[in-house]
Amino acid sequence: MIPVMIIVSVLYPRHGESQFDHEYYRQKHMPLVEQRWSGMGLVKMEWMRGVAAPDGGEPGYEVITLLTFLSREAFEAGLAAFGEEILGDIPNFTNVQPLVQINQPVSGTINVELERTQEEPTQDQSLWGVIRDRP
Repeated sequence: MIPVMIIVSVLYPRHGESQFDHEYYRQKHMPLVEQRWSGMGLVKMEWMRGVAAPDGGEPGYEVITLLTFLSREAFEAGLAAFGEEILGDIPNFTNVQPLVQINQPVSGTINVELERTQEEPTQDQSLWGVIRDRP
């Protein structure tokens, strides 16, 4: 059987009592995840910081992280080997219990060119671009 790539989503809900240390997450937790799991089938990591709901209100999630693994078996092996250490680090940056889901990609991605601005965005700004028409 051919292994099927999976994407593990880790969602950190945002509510009135939630706290999240973004610097710790960026400087300590995600490097830990990369160090432990990159040799065990982790091929891509990305995370997004929630900045607003579409109506301008508060976002539902503080952070959404996507971890792409070569297979579910690779993720399960990584979790068995280093899950206790990685999950045990969560209280160091947040007081919320993350929601974790295993996903199977069902479609390809579309790469688009973004128009870049002269000014670099700050950490608190969202990065938006104008999607150009495809040729």
